[in-house]
Amino acid sequence: MEIINKSELVKDKQLNKIMSLFSKDVTESNVGIYILKNDRDFIDISMSKELQFKVNKFLACENATAIFMHPENVIFMIEERILNFSGNLSVFYVNIPFTLSHELRHFRQAFFFGKRFDIMLSDYSIGYSELFKDNQYDKLHWCEKDAYTYSYRFTQKHKQEIMRIFNIDEWIYLLPFDYDIDYEKEWKNYKRKMGVLPKITWAVKDYFFWKKRLVN
Repeated sequence: MEIINKSELVKDKQLNKIMSLFSKDVTESNVGIYILKNDRDFIDISMSKELQFKVNKFLACENATAIFMHPENVIFMIEERILNFSGNLSVFYVNIPFTLSHELRHFRQAFFFGKRFDIMLSDYSIGYSELFKDNQYDKLHWCEKDAYTYSYRFTQKHKQEIMRIFNIDEWIYLLPFDYDIDYEKEWKNYKRKMGVLPKITWAVKDYFFWKKRLVN
């Protein structure tokens, strides 16, 4: 795991303490994490044309604060966007581990599904923030239900450590998420919608070649 921290508000020492709360399966993963000060910091990052296209699409979404890019296995978190979304420093410091754990969960989803992950995201849209305004959480994509549940549980479990790391006096309210997503069941739902030939092809690949990996 490689971490590039250009944040002005989150120190390397604080970030390292947050990372120590994750399991070794996560911290020893081959994922790159960039915590950038603002959108302009992307100028200093060497990217392929395909990744640049995806970054531009991400930046065009004003409500987006962070993203996991697949298959590049890289996470981008934008400090300025997270701070604007948070409103104050106390909320910001809780949102840092919340957002980080959220994006790492997307990485772990990709780790589990491998080449199937692109198919699992074929009906995904980055502009899902409107669903929060109307409390339509059940309409969220499966990957977001899973990631929000993971990050909610992670921050609740480690809230005392998070408060100490960032010197927070009072814990903030977090919207509770409690969805237990069955990965294999979700994949079966996508296979069910395939044509006959790809359905047979994936059935063979799943039976003989899919080395399923646990995701905690």
